Amino acid sequence: FKNEMCYEERVLYRILSGFHTATSIEIFLNYHAPGVKGRKRWEPNPELFYEVFSGHPDRLKNLLFAYVVLLRSVAKATPYLYHYPYTTGNVTEDSHTQLLMRHLLDSRVLRTCSPVFTAFDESLLFSDQSKTGKPSSATTLKRQFKAVFHNISSLLDCVTCQKCKLHAKLKLQGLGTALKVLLLPENLISTSVSREEIVALVNTLGRFSHALEGVDLLTLLYKNNRNENLTKADAPAATSRLAASPAATPSQEPSPSAGQPAPPLSQLYDSDPALNRQGVDDKMIRPAAPQF
Repeated sequence: FKNEMCYEERVLYRILSGFHTATSIEIFLNYHAPGVKGRKRWEPNPELFYEVFSGHPDRLKNLLFAYVVLLRSVAKATPYLYHYPYTTGNVTEDSHTQLLMRHLLDSRVLRTCSPVFTAFDESLLFSDQSKTGKPSSATTLKRQFKAVFHNISSLLDCVTCQKCKLHAKLKLQGLGTALKVLLLPENLISTSVSREEIVALVNTLGRFSHALEGVDLLTLLYKNNRNENLTKADAPAATSRLAASPAATPSQEPSPSAGQPAPPLSQLYDSDPALNRQGVDDKMIRPAAPQF
C-alpha cells in the first residue's frame, strides 16, 4: 500500500501515524484512573501497550520520524526563535522561558541530535518529478497537504472532551508548523510564523519527547510485570515438585551448609512440561518484551 504512494504521501502518512502513536502512548501512561482498586493516582497499562505495538514496530518508527521532523524545524528556526520576545506578562516567567528556549536551541544541545536529521529531507518534498517517474504538481500536493490537516482539525471539533480536543489540536498545529518552517525560506520565517504557531511547535516537541520516554518506561514495566508473573508461576510448581520427590537422606543429599546451593527455580520451570504447556494461564506468561 505505502509503496504505491508518492514521497509526499508517505511523509504525510508517517507524520500522522507518529501523531497517533504519541497520543496512544500518553493514554497508556495514564490508563487506570485513581480511586479504582485502591489506586491513589493515574497508573500505566504496559500490557495494553505491548499488545498494540509488539507486532507493529513501524508505528514506533513513525513516532521517531515525526520527532525528527519537529527537531529539524526547530533547528532551522533557531536564529529566529533564539531572539524571539517570549512575553507572558510575568517578568520572572519571561526570563525563565527565554533561558529554557536558549538552552534548547544551543548548538551544543542540538548537535547531539544532528546524526538523525538525515532521516528526513524536506528538500525532496513537492518536487516536479516523483520517484515513480510520473509528473506531480507541487501546488496540488501542497493544497492536498493543507486539506488533510484542515479535515483532521474539523473532525477534532466533534470530540466532546475539551481537554482531549485541546491537546490534539495543539499537536496537529505543531506538526503543521514544523512542515511550514521546513518549507519556508529562512528569510521568511520571522514574518510568516505566528506566536500561536511557535507555542504549538514547542509544546508538540515536548509531548513527542515525553512519548518517546514513555516507550522506554512502558517497556521496562512490561518486562518487570512479566518477570514477576513468571516468578509467581514458578513457586507453586517448584514446591509441588519438591514435595513429590523422595525424601533425601543425609548420606544422599548434603545439607545447605555443605556449600552446594539448591537448583534455581528456572531449571525447574524449563524441565516441567506442565508449566510449559497448560499448567499456567496463557495470560500470565507472555512472549519476551519487544526490543524497541
